[in-house]
Amino acid sequence: MMAARETATTRAPQHVGTPPSDSNEFSILPGGPLFRLLVGARLAGPALERLPRRIAVICIAAWLPLFVLSLAEGRAVRGTALPFFHDIALHVRLLIALPLFLAAELAVHRAMPVVVREFVRRGIVADSGHERFRAAVTSALRWRDSTVAEIVLLAVVYGAGIAAVWHYEVALRVGRIFFAGASLPEHWGDIALVLVFGLALVLGPMLALSPALFGAKKEGLLRYGALAERYVRDFDAKWVSGQGQGDEALLGAADIQSLADLGNSFGTVKNMQLVAFTTEGIVLLAAATLAPVAPLVLTMIPAGELFDRLAKLLL
Repeated sequence: MMAARETATTRAPQHVGTPPSDSNEFSILPGGPLFRLLVGARLAGPALERLPRRIAVICIAAWLPLFVLSLAEGRAVRGTALPFFHDIALHVRLLIALPLFLAAELAVHRAMPVVVREFVRRGIVADSGHERFRAAVTSALRWRDSTVAEIVLLAVVYGAGIAAVWHYEVALRVGRIFFAGASLPEHWGDIALVLVFGLALVLGPMLALSPALFGAKKEGLLRYGALAERYVRDFDAKWVSGQGQGDEALLGAADIQSLADLGNSFGTVKNMQLVAFTTEGIVLLAAATLAPVAPLVLTMIPAGELFDRLAKLLL
């Protein structure tokens, strides 16, 4: 009995794969010349250790030169339409958002190997695709460590002028609304432009997955449609036409539940999205993009009146 059980266990197909060794330590963060520079400066370790020190040094290096230059030019407190200490958006970016991004790096670094391993363990990557999956992981690690790739990325970032767009389209408008008497409605167009730009920047690259999703949905509909057709034909012959029912009772028959399960499976494939993001994700991203502008509503509506309106909506 034990020998038969061991033989059956040995011959049983393995539904849970063994992840490639490269995926066990896969992360896009610890690599490249910038990371090596941080390690050499003792601001990071092989596993992105020394986070507090890294946050302190990088934030000071980003904020302090601007403070010194504004102080030297007499624009720290006055002397311009938007003095340095009145530029709320700048301080939020450098002293709040930047530390959060650096902290998020560590969380992403720890999560990525787990996520990559699940592609194999859950059977998303079939046994026949292990070699291609390992090659893809290896290729990604090579790109991560590439000096040329990092230089190109830096050139694209600075060439696009993301910081300039944010400063002149949002930060300057915020300062004018707070300190120069401008009104929020005057800048709805600028705010909308920044919102569209931010959504396109984050969601645009995901559209590259749409052709693959379309192909997977098309193939799934064909396969599950053929399966459903065969099953419904057999179900009709057995239970409706009565050709193969025999003495089996309809009440409690497993065929009924199987038919319902098949319908749910086909519905899942049919409702598959052709984009790699959801409406909820778009709303959350838009809310995060517009969050710095939200306090400016108080320049149009007094806080007391705003709270009264919110209370009436909620109660």
